[in-house]
Amino acid sequence: MMLAGIIGVALAVVLLRQTQQSPPNGGNVPTTFRPAPTTVEQVAEPGIVLPQAGEPPADVRTVRAEPEDGRLHVRWGPAISGPTPSGATGYDVSWGPDGRLDRHQLVAAPELELRGLTNGTRYDIEVRSVDAYGQRSGPVRGSAVPAPGPPDPWQQEFTGLYDDFHTGAAPDPQRWAVQRIGSNCLRAGPGQDEEAGRLVLELRCGSTAAVLRARIPLRLTDGDMLARIGLVTDGPIPGGQVAISLVPGPITMLGVPPEADLRQAEPGQAVMDLNLPPGTIRSVIDAHQAAIIAGPSVLPTPISTERPAISTVLGPPGVTSRWELELTPGGVTLRRDGQLTASGNVRPNWTEATVLFEFTAPPGEVARLHLDAIGFTGQTSTPPKIVDILDAITIPRVYLPTDPGPDTRTLPATPGQTARLHAVIGPVHDCPLGEITADFGGPPVPVGPVISGAAPAGGPYCPLAADLPANLLDLLRRGVLHTPFLRSRESALPVAGGFVEIVLAPDAALDRVPVGGSVTVPPPGPRPTNDQHRLPQLSAELSDAAGNALVPGVPVERGRLVLDVTLDGLTGQRTTGQVGGVAGIQVLLDNQLVAGLPTTRDGPAAGGSYQFGMSLNTLNPGNRIIEVRVYGTDSGTRPRSAWLNLELR
Repeated sequence: MMLAGIIGVALAVVLLRQTQQSPPNGGNVPTTFRPAPTTVEQVAEPGIVLPQAGEPPADVRTVRAEPEDGRLHVRWGPAISGPTPSGATGYDVSWGPDGRLDRHQLVAAPELELRGLTNGTRYDIEVRSVDAYGQRSGPVRGSAVPAPGPPDPWQQEFTGLYDDFHTGAAPDPQRWAVQRIGSNCLRAGPGQDEEAGRLVLELRCGSTAAVLRARIPLRLTDGDMLARIGLVTDGPIPGGQVAISLVPGPITMLGVPPEADLRQAEPGQAVMDLNLPPGTIRSVIDAHQAAIIAGPSVLPTPISTERPAISTVLGPPGVTSRWELELTPGGVTLRRDGQLTASGNVRPNWTEATVLFEFTAPPGEVARLHLDAIGFTGQTSTPPKIVDILDAITIPRVYLPTDPGPDTRTLPATPGQTARLHAVIGPVHDCPLGEITADFGGPPVPVGPVISGAAPAGGPYCPLAADLPANLLDLLRRGVLHTPFLRSRESALPVAGGFVEIVLAPDAALDRVPVGGSVTVPPPGPRPTNDQHRLPQLSAELSDAAGNALVPGVPVERGRLVLDVTLDGLTGQRTTGQVGGVAGIQVLLDNQLVAGLPTTRDGPAAGGSYQFGMSLNTLNPGNRIIEVRVYGTDSGTRPRSAWLNLELR
């Protein structure tokens, strides 16, 4: 075992430990940048003991493929039954029609959805276990023929609204309003090739929420099931959230981040949030937990004694889950694939509500999510004829009442019966209470909370609205109404954007609405290629030779340490659907390479755990920086780095 030669005990501290793309302040680091290498050479300077590979991993024993329409749901090993194959940290999957294994994917989870397949054609699948050093097991094969299954029962149950994104525009502007902060923060559209038949959301502004608002309201029914709302998606990814919110009013966004209340969640109890509009019921899902959140005025019910049936909230990366939010007289439940994940002791105090589906990416990241179906129960109704003029407010600040206004453009001529301006103030610490008006180039139009008294007191975003008076409607119909900007005595307020929602006459021809007068967001970019997949999540930690974590705040006595490096393939896979292959790990001390470990024995690794022995006996006292670098086998894969800042005495 590699630790056999490590003796002595050192007390030390990791003053800075984080996975990041920039070094810690004060570090002695290079100022020039070169293309990332795609191979790592084995290096072990004096005092370094490298981890050693053992026997190749055991195989997965069984591969099963369940046919669906144009796809196969493939499971193996622990996803069927039994433990993870000995030594396995990932899997190398190959597949193709009629024995041609010409497609390949490296994954960390023991199941996978293969999409974009041809119904009626037999596909063969081969799975090999992969260990932390890239060693492969022998292959295990399975096969199946994709074929359409029975109709989705949701199509009959979800009488209020059902959309599987298979036909027409996606998102369909007759069914959905799209709300996002910033014109470049969301790209949405129908998937192509392997993503066909899905709505693709590309979230580009970190934790800023993108919202799909159903144009048809949810109406409660009588009986034991007041309402059921369903969502099939492969989101969220770690660091992001998915939320389903029910609000008794014509709101377009809440302005309250979905993750705000998760830390307060208790089993069986709803988290009360006075920042939400009265009557709001919200379910929030992230990588670690799910919760039911409620605003003021909801009706209490007894606390449920039923506990969540699954310990892991998220399903396998890249595999869709079926989420169902159920409202009953006895409370609210959230289920994933039929299993309870959260419940709340509240019930609605309303009979009709707006349904919002909210999606966020991890802070500072871009996320690509897929929606396969959305729907809810309730009374069947025809969607209203509505068009939205997006980005109607482009001025990012509020003007004083007496300030000269900015140059503005005219809105496209639209034959609206009524129209409403939706504006968003933020980010702010507190939503403004003073008078705010919209300036369309004439008399000011008062702007206030979308639901009276319901602007979130603590922000960070404050949704506001104003109904256009008759004179402005006439200008809109004639194509001479100017885009608005906002005025207030609080001129320092930032403006996140806004749009105009226009209700047309029932007999109006939507195809006569001018370009720019419909719900249009930029389409998503191409599906990620191999060199755009994310490497496993990197973490690094120092311990003494006995395996004890080092004590914060205590300088390092010169001696021997153990550097533990973990590459979490599951987290990397959740971002793009497959994990980037790992070429190897490098360890640098004060910017000098001291260890290199290749992880490509039979092919790239998908992650794993590694222990490096390090001697500090020959170093002089002072501040030292250990950097851990992970490189991929594809040139475009972004490397990962983690820094550990030490002080020797």
